[in-house]
Amino acid sequence: MSAFEFEFVNFDAVRTDDTEVITDIDIAIDDNKETTRYQFRETAAGNIKLWAAIGGLRTTGKISPEAAADAYVAVLDHGAKKKANDLIADAGPLDPWSSQDLQWVRTFAIDLVNFEIIRRQDDSAVARLPVRLSGATEPVIYEFRRVDDGWKLWTEIEGIR
Repeated sequence: MSAFEFEFVNFDAVRTDDTEVITDIDIAIDDNKETTRYQFRETAAGNIKLWAAIGGLRTTGKISPEAAADAYVAVLDHGAKKKANDLIADAGPLDPWSSQDLQWVRTFAIDLVNFEIIRRQDDSAVARLPVRLSGATEPVIYEFRRVDDGWKLWTEIEGIR
């Protein structure tokens, strides 16, 4: 087995609060640049640890609820119905997007403003993820569930539709 050459390229804080930082880290692996997103948490005064891999290279090999939310909002912003529906759990009560449903969404620019876990269990998480629809921020709450090796949207408590 041969080794890879890693090179740190850039570090960018995406979101911060009192106890955690979400960062994008650019790493070149054998000249292939990849952006990874990680969550760091302060576990004790002055003691900051890598807490979770959110996107890109993953320490656990599993996508997080935040990565599912980021991806979902991004594909809705691009009007990609199939990709949006792929992020919705088949067994859950959340209906897939129809072409008609998605038509009104295409008229807006959609951005994820924040992501906050309200309640978390081993295989489920309820999160508040306010989204910006063409400048106005709307409250959105979804439940995510672990499906196979990743997280998907399960139901909308306060959804975009």
